[in-house]
Parts: sequence; C-alpha cells; structure tokens
Amino acid sequence: MQSFYRKRFARNPGSRRKGNRRNLRCHFGIIRIGRSRGSRKKLKERPELAFKFKLALALGRTVYELDQTMTSTELVHWMAYYRLFPFGSDRDNIHSAIIAATIANVNRGKNQQPFEAEDFMLKNQDEQREADTKSVLAFFGAHAVKKDD
Repeated sequence: MQSFYRKRFARNPGSRRKGNRRNLRCHFGIIRIGRSRGSRKKLKERPELAFKFKLALALGRTVYELDQTMTSTELVHWMAYYRLFPFGSDRDNIHSAIIAATIANVNRGKNQQPFEAEDFMLKNQDEQREADTKSVLAFFGAHAVKKDD
C-alpha cells in the first residue's frame, strides 16, 4: 500500500524529473529559479548595475523603476555622491569597524601596535580569497627549506 505522500505527489509514469524546475512569475515574465540567464557574475562584471541595486534599495524602489525615471547624468551624480558619502551597509560597516578598533585599542597591550578601523572592515569574498592566498603563500615562502643538491 502506498503512503499518502506517494499517492498525492506521484509523477506520471512517463515523466522524468529534470533538475530544479521551480518557476517564479513576476510582472515581466517567468523566472526559472536555479538557472541563470547568461553570465553568473553580472553584478561583479558591471559595477553600475550593482550600484543601481544598492541605490534602489536605499530609495525604496525597484531597479526597473530607476531605469524608467532616472537619467544617466543623474545616476553618475548619485555615484559621485556615494563616493563622497557612502550609504547603506557600507556606511554601517565603517561605523562598526571604528567601534571595534576603539574597543580593541582600549584593551590592547602597551607594546602592541594600535589597531585601525581598516583592520576590522568587512571585505568582499574576492578580496578575502586573494588576501588568504597571499598570506598562505607568504607563510610557506617564509618556511620553505632550500634543499641541497
């Protein structure tokens, strides 16, 4: 006897499951979840698109709405403003790093180098991976033993 679950959710005998086929309907069509349209690194390759998402989040609008209502000149002005006065999670990151550096400096030893806010800044994954690679290579380079022939 089959269980309720198997009866309720049984597939047709001739059908085959082809990966993750969940779909999401939205105002501009169907998006297949789990599948990409082209390159998976669009935000990394196109910093202006990443900035549009950040700006849309800060303004409480969608990227589509920004594209429809904002001129390219206005977008460039927003980018310049962001370079001078960062907003959103980046600004929060700066504030947290300053607080963490202050606490660490209050509790450090007398002969220890003072901490700076940059020591506590969050890095994106690519920068972190590159820094980790450099530190591992430096470690092995410093501990490498030259073999005598």
